[in-house]
Formats: sequence, structure tokens, C-alpha cells
Amino acid sequence: MLNESNTNTAIPGHVFLTYRNQKYGIKMQYPYYWSIDGNSYPAGKIGTQVVSFFLPSGGSDLPIVSIGIDNLSKSFRDLPVHLDEYLRLSLKYKNSTGFPGFKLIQSNVNYNAGKNGTRSLFGGNNVYKIIWSYNHPTYGMRKSIEFGTIVGGNKGFFIDYTTSGRKFLKYLPTTEKMITSLAIAMPAK
Repeated sequence: MLNESNTNTAIPGHVFLTYRNQKYGIKMQYPYYWSIDGNSYPAGKIGTQVVSFFLPSGGSDLPIVSIGIDNLSKSFRDLPVHLDEYLRLSLKYKNSTGFPGFKLIQSNVNYNAGKNGTRSLFGGNNVYKIIWSYNHPTYGMRKSIEFGTIVGGNKGFFIDYTTSGRKFLKYLPTTEKMITSLAIAMPAK
């Protein structure tokens, strides 16, 4: 895209790059001007945050999209885990630990319809959806949306988008493109 003889050439804002993580079987598109934190971090008692994408120029709005994996066999004895159980576990965690002032706005199971001709999430797997707000100690009121699915009966995959409540709709179209581009390598049956 860049012409070496003309360093003033601008890259159009709609250009997306591809992120791949072979260890976790994840592939996703993200805007070229967003940064990536590819370090894995513990996410609660049973999970790992695999990667985060954020807009470095977002200031205190700090829009961020994160992908994580939960080992559901650490929380459930009976496998395979059902999606509604995973949703309840996720809500329990959000309501009790990491999100001060947690306020549930919406939650449902089997949210997987593409809208306006877009691709369905997680390769057509059944998906839960949670929308909530909370008070971050540094950034103030935040609003989040999370989608999750189960792969292989015991691995939960989730992707979430968070930003300031007042800017949630501003960054939503870009993050919807990112979220709907997510692909996970499904285990062989």
C-alpha cells in the first residue's frame, strides 16, 4: 500500500490486517491503526486472555477488543458444558469480582444471526451475548459487550468489546467488523 517514493501516501482507514494465533487456533481482522497486546494473561480463575486490540489514540475512552479462552472443566464436573451454564458462570464472575458497580443491560443465548448479510459468529456455533456496564476505578463508567461459545464441550471462547459508555456506539461499527471476522479452528470430530 505504501509507495516508497512518496512517504506522504495515506493508508485508508478501512484497511484491516489479519491476526493469527496458531497456539489457540484464532484468526481475526483488525484495523491497521489499532495496537495488539499479544501477551497471554490469566482471566479469572479458569481462563486466559489470549490477545487484546486497542486504539492507542483512544485516550480515556480506551476502546479495547479482547479474546480469551476458559477451561470449563475447572468449574464443571459434568461435561459437555451447555451454553446456558457458561453464560451463568460468566455473569456470576462479572457480578461478583472484576467489575465494580456491575449493571446487566442484556443477556441471551443462541445469539448467532448475522445482520445485514454479515457472517455469523464463531463459525456458526451457538453463542451467548452479554451487554453490561460498570465503573472502572481509573477510566470511569465503561460499557461492554461479550460473545461466548463452547468448543469441544469444555473450552469456552469469548470475545468482548469495552469502551467508555459515552463512546460505545462510536467504535461499535469497527469492533463489529472485528468480532464477525473472528475464526477459531474447531477440533476434529
